[in-house]
Amino acid sequence: ADKARMERFHLALEAYRHQKWDEAERTLESLRGEEPQRMIYQVYLERLALFREEPPGTDWDGVFTHTSK
Repeated sequence: ADKARMERFHLALEAYRHQKWDEAERTLESLRGEEPQRMIYQVYLERLALFREEPPGTDWDGVFTHTSK
């Protein structure tokens, strides 16, 4: 089960890096439901929400840069 979850997380990250927000969000929400104690899913969901508001642009390399404290 852990291996399958890890594979799904990697797929979510791949979608995230390609700015496929809906696909990434669905998978991350599902994973968060299965493992609510793992904060990494919430971190990516929050970043995803920010990128929906302010898309990172076509030359984005997948790195998240903090713009405020």
